[in-house]
Amino acid sequence: MLRHGLLTLLISASSVVYAYPNHSNQWSHRSLLYFAPDNDQQVQQFLLETQMHQCDLDERDIVVLVITASGESMPNWVKEQYDISQLYKNYQVAQTDYASILIGRDGYEKLRFTHSVDWQLLNQTIDGMPMRQREMQQASNPCSA
Repeated sequence: MLRHGLLTLLISASSVVYAYPNHSNQWSHRSLLYFAPDNDQQVQQFLLETQMHQCDLDERDIVVLVITASGESMPNWVKEQYDISQLYKNYQVAQTDYASILIGRDGYEKLRFTHSVDWQLLNQTIDGMPMRQREMQQASNPCSA
């Protein structure tokens, strides 16, 4: 309980907005946060696109979160652990807007889309990161088969 309260305080007061609790200097994954006013047709389109690009998301170790101003989230635990309105403030997204934000393993914003996600640009951005370069040298890409 104390840990959860401390986390909320850190997220609210920090000038660096973290994608998840900061247990170390680096996280084990990247995050793609999708903000929307409501769970509408654009959210459903985004979720369909994530399914179409699931291999690329898995290969790049990206966790996808959907956050709506109406209070819904996918997965559900996001709304249980975080103040959704505070997430909108921290990431500077108006509750009437759509935005997709890529958060790197270092907890910093790397890329932002205000309309639909450009999946090729998302992959290129991640693949250009030094940590990703090392990952690609260590393993082959199962998505290219």
